[in-house]
Amino acid sequence: MNSVRANPVRPSVAAGVLTVWMVLCDHLFHVATGTVVHFWHPQIDGQTVWVVVSFGLGGIAFVVAAPRLADGPPRPRQYATELGLMTVLYGISGWFGLEHPHAVLVLFLTIFGARLALSRDRGTMASVALLLAVTGPAFESLAWSVGMFAYTKPDVIGVPWWLFAFYANGAWATRALGALLRKREPEPVAAA
Repeated sequence: MNSVRANPVRPSVAAGVLTVWMVLCDHLFHVATGTVVHFWHPQIDGQTVWVVVSFGLGGIAFVVAAPRLADGPPRPRQYATELGLMTVLYGISGWFGLEHPHAVLVLFLTIFGARLALSRDRGTMASVALLLAVTGPAFESLAWSVGMFAYTKPDVIGVPWWLFAFYANGAWATRALGALLRKREPEPVAAA
């Protein structure tokens, strides 16, 4: 007889946690530093409440796509580490992105290049990074184009160049999330 190991993380919980994480990071690192200005009302402390919907859609997209990009067994500590790194990068983009955008871009590209060079699956990681580096800024550009918010120092399509490298660095977090969400294969149960 076979049993199926349950998913370690429920997709709805993961999407909710990602949404809260993005809303908090946006507020703490981008709104509070003047990196981003929100225009839609109602607002809470300068951040439109509509970011919950916007980031919620982003969280759902990550939860839907991540299991298809996963490799290996679930590793909660690895995911926590990856989310921690992305939080640090988010902070750096807000604290230094306005005054030193080129230095932030170079730093993010250097971190990405080093991680990619050390990856055992460079081709797949590069593909996931490219997917994120295109879709993330495109989604933010769409929000900018409808007037939800604006980066105070954009470079192209309403976003700064460092944003592309920020999203590319999310490839490892996305794969780690996917491993937590992926349905597990049936495992044989030992006979009693």
